[in-house]
Amino acid sequence: LTLTLASATAFENVIGGSLNDTIVGNTLANSLTGGAGNDSLSGGDGDDTLIGGSGTDTMTDGAGNDIYRFLSVSDSQVGAARDVLTDFTPGFDKIDLSAIDANTTIAGDQAFTFVGTGAIGIGGQVNYFISGSSLIVQAEIEGDGNLTVDMQIQLNGGLSAIAATDFIL
Repeated sequence: LTLTLASATAFENVIGGSLNDTIVGNTLANSLTGGAGNDSLSGGDGDDTLIGGSGTDTMTDGAGNDIYRFLSVSDSQVGAARDVLTDFTPGFDKIDLSAIDANTTIAGDQAFTFVGTGAIGIGGQVNYFISGSSLIVQAEIEGDGNLTVDMQIQLNGGLSAIAATDFIL
């Protein structure tokens, strides 16, 4: 599926399927969800919400204060299978991990703790490191029996840092 919304189009919420979808938003506030394939989402100029879903997704937000929402650690794997955000803007855009329980050993939905470039020492933490011209965000779930990173998100564009305020944890 390839879908491009014109500026006068009335569609604001688009959900892809299980194939490799390309969805392009318009100047309004779009909610674009890729689904299960390796999707390409582009929000356009509004204040958009982009949800890649499972698969290796590439997401571009355009202008506006946008949210990249991850609903499960399976939405962005580790290594070559991780999602790529092509133009994340610190201070304006947000990475939303709030739907993911950071500590499965406690009842309820626990938030992650951002540790910057510090090492992940316990589960339930989010950190980042620089790899070439990319910034890699990592998250570790407490209660999965190991301290191995459970998900990564790649931010392209030569960013040198992000802050806790760039997340919804």
